[in-house]
Amino acid sequence: EFLYRKSDEAMGVQSLVDALLAEAKSRIETKHKCKVPLKSKAGRRLANEAVHCLKQLSMLPDAELGLEAFTPEGPDGPEIDISLPFTRDALEAAAANMLQRLREVLAEAIAASPTGVVEGVELVGGGSRVPAVQALVRDAAGEAPLRFGLDGASCVATGAAAWAAGRRLVPAMEVCDANQTPEEIEAMKVREARIDEVNAQEVNRLEMRNALEAYVYKVRGWLDGKDGKLLKPEVLGPALDKVLLWFEDAEFAEEPTSLEVYTAKLQETEDLVKQEGTEFFEKQAREREESERALAKAAEEERQRRKDLGMDADKDDRHMKKEDRLRLAAKNKDEGNDMFKAQKFDDAIRRYKKAIDHVSRPEVTSNMTPDEAEEARKIKVSCHLNSAQCYIKAADTAMTSGGKNAAEPFYKKAKNSCDDVLELDAENIKVHFRRSLCWEKLGELDHAMKDIKQGLKFQPEDADLKKSRDRLERMLQKQKEGQKKVFSKMFG
Repeated sequence: EFLYRKSDEAMGVQSLVDALLAEAKSRIETKHKCKVPLKSKAGRRLANEAVHCLKQLSMLPDAELGLEAFTPEGPDGPEIDISLPFTRDALEAAAANMLQRLREVLAEAIAASPTGVVEGVELVGGGSRVPAVQALVRDAAGEAPLRFGLDGASCVATGAAAWAAGRRLVPAMEVCDANQTPEEIEAMKVREARIDEVNAQEVNRLEMRNALEAYVYKVRGWLDGKDGKLLKPEVLGPALDKVLLWFEDAEFAEEPTSLEVYTAKLQETEDLVKQEGTEFFEKQAREREESERALAKAAEEERQRRKDLGMDADKDDRHMKKEDRLRLAAKNKDEGNDMFKAQKFDDAIRRYKKAIDHVSRPEVTSNMTPDEAEEARKIKVSCHLNSAQCYIKAADTAMTSGGKNAAEPFYKKAKNSCDDVLELDAENIKVHFRRSLCWEKLGELDHAMKDIKQGLKFQPEDADLKKSRDRLERMLQKQKEGQKKVFSKMFG
């Protein structure tokens, strides 16, 4: 049951920033006899620095609010640098009204409890890190612990769960009035279309703004590179500095800089760089052509290698006796083993697939003797099992270079190969062990444990299976404890 709720815009972290900003503005205007319009470029720079100063005061007892070349001193004076020391006491004095309002709301909330006892307080948001806020909450909550385990997304999830359970702070809203006239509906459609249009314009404007900024820093990277001298740094360096100054002015302009203005500035900058960096771009083009020729040569060599090994002939339509197919299957399996030892996993998998194909063809399986069928089954089991190991090795390599997402497809393929083995040999210990590893890497610990337990049914004393069972038990226990902590924070 919800006993109390309160929403007050004057109690947010922005109120602390505004208080700090007002105090800084007052000090600057008093000391330097000037005005600081908050909607100007100087005012926006000051506002950004106030946010940074508040973050510092959340961690340290004092901080400095500093800005270089902030504003001209007097009508024609030189630009001044600002350096304002702030302490936590100064912040609390500046935000006294907001903190007093928070104190009152906390008292109202505690009074709403029938017992006056609070089990715990969950603090969320940027203001929760401010020591003065934490102190007020501690004073109001008594011995109740302060918790910081929920972020914004967790709060939304907790609220959604509470709403679904019928524990609602506010009544449901009517989304649409069924009695609206056609004219009202049409007016809503027009407004919605206008909102979409404005949103698209703003997205395009910001994309062009980002494109200009990214291009300037890309050219700066070129200037610092091995061929930077070809770009005439004595010309482009100062020019890029001017573009960045223009960019900063555009950022803090009273009216948002338009898409057309950003587009024109980007085109102007690109034209200047191309004009002054002709030698640089000509060298880039030559190197690109040489790289493409080298890649084409390497691709041709790879095609020839695959052709020589028969790797592209995946479908073998030759008419052969079953004895010849069995012989070729055994030969391909041995070749796959050799390639596996050489760590050529892709080539090994192809050989294993060829071996499986030889003994799976209808004209071969339809008239096998019992001995031949057993030989074919063993070849399939060996090839599927070894393919799984190849995919696992490839997954380990992908994990090192590209992380979990890069490795996941290989673990899935390895698991599929293990599934094929189990259809042929359900008591194979190796396949239970390898499929368990795949399940584990895919985050399915319960499935992984089932495979280990199944393997132990056939080999109760197998050391590797026992080690895996013990390790998975610890992981499952840790996972269970983590879930308990999450749910206790959400619903405790």
